[in-house]
Amino acid sequence: MKSYMLIGSLAGIFIAGMSSNAAAENQIPGLMPELLNCKNMADDSNRLACFDQIVTGIDSVTVAAVVDAEPEPVLTAEESFGSEDLASTQKKLRKEREKVKSITSSVIEIARNGNRKYVIILENGQIWRQLMADTNTLRVPSSGAQGMTAEIKRRKLGGHSLYLNGERRSIKVERIK
Repeated sequence: MKSYMLIGSLAGIFIAGMSSNAAAENQIPGLMPELLNCKNMADDSNRLACFDQIVTGIDSVTVAAVVDAEPEPVLTAEESFGSEDLASTQKKLRKEREKVKSITSSVIEIARNGNRKYVIILENGQIWRQLMADTNTLRVPSSGAQGMTAEIKRRKLGGHSLYLNGERRSIKVERIK
């Protein structure tokens, strides 16, 4: 009877682990119905033999694939800089702070939104918007943003400041993409 309880417990743990991982279903097709068939057997020795037959068909590599969770994609320091302003990453990044203090990128476009605040599109794909409370202005040449570089620095008390072409004048910005 003890072996029946032990096998039932192990099978339950194994089934729970298997059902929680979608990768396992791709690794071992049809395993769940086989385990359920074994579970429904009335004779203890037949049930044990059934479970043993299933377990011997599973190699350690498959079990390791079931146990390992799918890792999250790793972003470069530049890709993750300022991402704490994005709603999708705020919770994750509250726990850890990036060591990157600033980034520099070429400017693709500088525009103003309906509130007359700057929106800056960088070559690295990031989009930054001037904060509503910030009243500073930038010196943008009439020729546009061609050849301009933007440096975005993390401020000491939180948030970010954007500097164009290394000037001392800056605006307070938040990352929107």
